[in-house]
Amino acid sequence: MTFQAADKVYESQVIGYVGNRAIEGPTFAQPKALNSADAAYNVFGSAFTQTAGAGNDGYAEAGGAGVSFAGILWNPKEHSSFGAAGNPLADTITLPNESTAGLVLQTPGVFVTFSTAANIGDGVVFDDTTGALAAIAPGALPAVGQTQIIGASVVRCNVLADEVGIIQLTGSTDMLAGV
Repeated sequence: MTFQAADKVYESQVIGYVGNRAIEGPTFAQPKALNSADAAYNVFGSAFTQTAGAGNDGYAEAGGAGVSFAGILWNPKEHSSFGAAGNPLADTITLPNESTAGLVLQTPGVFVTFSTAANIGDGVVFDDTTGALAAIAPGALPAVGQTQIIGASVVRCNVLADEVGIIQLTGSTDMLAGV
């Protein structure tokens, strides 16, 4: 066996697990029962809004043009995995509807997956249907079907589409653009 002659750099290595805290610091989260249009949208690292309508104070839905921003689904280690149909031991990063989960509103950093490439300083938008996150250039307007999270930005590293990155949430009082 010979010695390795060159360094191998893996630029797209995963830097953390989606939904976990990335940077220590003051954090504010709230518990909500998940009530999305499809339970498949209840994915760690996705955005949730307060479910609209009377009697829905304790509920949040993935994406949505809901009443207000409820937070990013986080802390997967806190939840039991229900696996998949026919395989209860299958790994999953989704939760069923009616699960009570923590949604983080303010944090110096949480690991998320971006559906687009993301650069440090970019803003963060979510898909109104699924809650999936994407990056948006500073000053740009969200596309139709997307909502920008005011006070959210990409920090620490640039990533390609479908890679894990870090966002910071500063916790402004009205965190949805246009609400």
